[in-house]
Amino acid sequence: MNRAQAALRFTEMLLSLVRGNAGLIDALSVLSRDGMEPPIRETASALLLLMKKGVGFSDSLAMLAPGKIRFAPLYITLLRASEMTGSIGAALEKILLDLRRGQQSRETITGIMVYPALIILAALAGTIVLVAKGIPLFVRAGMLSGTFLDTAFRGIVFAGVFLFAAGGLLLYVYFRIFGRDSAEYRIFYLLSLLLENHIALGDALTQCIVTIGETGYGRALLAVKNDVASGVRFSRAFSKSALFSPYVSGWLSVADANGSVGEACRNIALYFQKRDERVRNVAARCMEPAVIIITGIYLLILVQTVILPVLTHAGGLV
Repeated sequence: MNRAQAALRFTEMLLSLVRGNAGLIDALSVLSRDGMEPPIRETASALLLLMKKGVGFSDSLAMLAPGKIRFAPLYITLLRASEMTGSIGAALEKILLDLRRGQQSRETITGIMVYPALIILAALAGTIVLVAKGIPLFVRAGMLSGTFLDTAFRGIVFAGVFLFAAGGLLLYVYFRIFGRDSAEYRIFYLLSLLLENHIALGDALTQCIVTIGETGYGRALLAVKNDVASGVRFSRAFSKSALFSPYVSGWLSVADANGSVGEACRNIALYFQKRDERVRNVAARCMEPAVIIITGIYLLILVQTVILPVLTHAGGLV
């Protein structure tokens, strides 16, 4: 069981106990019993130890040692806000939905990667056969010189470096796309949850800044918070940052007029969630062609730098 699966199961079980009117201490006591899966049992035991010392649930989650189930800063912020309003169950429900969506995304990219991975493995297998069987055959026949072998080896190395570099970059891009929601979605999703749980706007912005961290968006939110504190309208504060689109300031202008800032943030979060889904759909359709192109270039490099020179040098084409 990996960390994501452990977090999902832990949340499912904890939410079930909380829905059954168990307090957090009692719920964690149940999860810490023998018979539970080790990651869940050990995490629950660690949380119990911290909470019995007077540490809050969200702070206890943030303080868990490496090796225990860890929750993203977004979830810890949400739980911290729920502790203020007494809505732990509602927060756990939202976290569970998000964890399930993340699990589905990981399963999707795993399914997408199977066929491209087979293509790359087939290309690598062909290269291994060429190096282990093909070239030695020409060498034993005395048809290739040592100098040529050095040239062929450099061609193989160059093709291999290209394949691993391009494949690694493609994997990085895809895991970035599928593995994490956009910053805009996370910001307005969290703002909507906090504001709809009656957290003050300034406090909600502070929690968002802590969650997003020292990034361009974090600094932009800090500027927004300072502007709002000085009396600038919420929509105007966001419109001053180039990171946020006119769509954002438009919805927030509506919120300035009718006072429904939480609802406006929820609509903005939904917009960015759908945008993320569109990007993932496009990425899923482009994966196979991208891998075929990379593999084709890899094979072209091998043909140009190894196979054609071998045939020419050995007299196969002349």
